[in-house]
Amino acid sequence: MPSAALPMQQHLRAPPIIGIYQTARPEKLSGKGSNGSSRARVAGDMNYAAPFEVLKMYGVERDVMDRVDGMHKWFVRHLLRPLCKQIDELDSLIDQHGLGHLSCRRAVLDTAALERAKSATSGGIGIAGISSRVQNASVIPHTLVDLSLKHGELPETKERMALEKYLSIPGCLCRDYVIQRFHTLAQSDTLPDYIFDGGSSTSASAQEQPWNPAIHPTDGQLLFHLFCTFMDHTMPATQGPSLPFTDRYVLQPGCKPNPLLPVQIVQVAHKHPHLGLVVKDSYYDVSAGQTNLFIMLTIFVLEVQRECAGYLNLTNLGGKHVGLLAAVGE
Repeated sequence: MPSAALPMQQHLRAPPIIGIYQTARPEKLSGKGSNGSSRARVAGDMNYAAPFEVLKMYGVERDVMDRVDGMHKWFVRHLLRPLCKQIDELDSLIDQHGLGHLSCRRAVLDTAALERAKSATSGGIGIAGISSRVQNASVIPHTLVDLSLKHGELPETKERMALEKYLSIPGCLCRDYVIQRFHTLAQSDTLPDYIFDGGSSTSASAQEQPWNPAIHPTDGQLLFHLFCTFMDHTMPATQGPSLPFTDRYVLQPGCKPNPLLPVQIVQVAHKHPHLGLVVKDSYYDVSAGQTNLFIMLTIFVLEVQRECAGYLNLTNLGGKHVGLLAAVGE
């Protein structure tokens, strides 16, 4: 007898697959053109493609849920599990050398303080070396700013600062919850615990805090942040934006679409996360709800494959390190 489907699987696959969620158009996309004149663009002024129409444009209306499953596996295998493993191993190393106050779970980077720093000093000792000189308090970094300024060239410091970018969710100061949630979501390739507009339930294990909407990010926000951070680290840095992916391909409020880019992501709603796409002069809507993030990314990847042969600037989305083309079945 086949095993019963998980509650989320039943929800995702219950007919009809498409069109069961309320969708939303962006209220305004505005900015200044190259001639300096401002122009406001409301959704009604753009070509609008409804969710099912978008799927038909890419020929995925019949197998979109298979591609959603592929994106589930990609998030777990490419991002969540490697990230959790790296956090656990680095925190263990840091704790062993008496620097637990700088671990991923305990320390949060004050980015404003780091930016205000006027100069940086380089260190010639590693984490083990620092701990061996514990009697000299002047060499012990007390904050991540100290660690970055005094020992920024060390591989352990670079790894710790890279992880900080994954763990720093904008507007959220709840590090323990974020790390615990990553570990929970990493447990299964099917992401059965994923709740796009929520988080851990009141029946969560004793190790995981129940989700509090006042202070905790939603699972949708967590995974979208992970994706953007991964792409920012993957794409080569240029003389332009400091965040190669986010600053170019995620359309910020108050900014108009860049017609020179093949596709941009636009976040229509934050409280109940809803993501869509801007392709040239059109807004491509995506069904809201549990599958929104994964379908949006599927269409994003397919558009890059169609228009740019799978390359986002110099980054091959089909390469082994990224693996997004295989994830969406291409």
